[in-house]
Amino acid sequence: MDLNRICELFVFIDSFLSEYGDSSVRNQLLLVRDTIDMLRSDLDDDAKSENLIRCYRSLFCGKAGLSEFYVWDDDFEKRMALNAPFEAASDELWTILKPFVDQK
Repeated sequence: MDLNRICELFVFIDSFLSEYGDSSVRNQLLLVRDTIDMLRSDLDDDAKSENLIRCYRSLFCGKAGLSEFYVWDDDFEKRMALNAPFEAASDELWTILKPFVDQK
């Protein structure tokens, strides 16, 4: 598991939510920031991986999670362009974490 790349993705998600999110994603934003801090900490990689899986499951839990997050704009093309980077980061996180999420 590439923890450095995962941290980069979480940093991107933090900046995206900070720019486009509202109060409805406050708890998720706090968890994203806690996850970044944890990934940058001195914990060993096994502990980071375990904590990361828990955080990921909480963030992308279906309804009320980041899997339902999107930026709205009345202009369809603009809406698609705004959301594409977030979807790409979410998809990459899922690709990296899927084998680990499925086994626990």
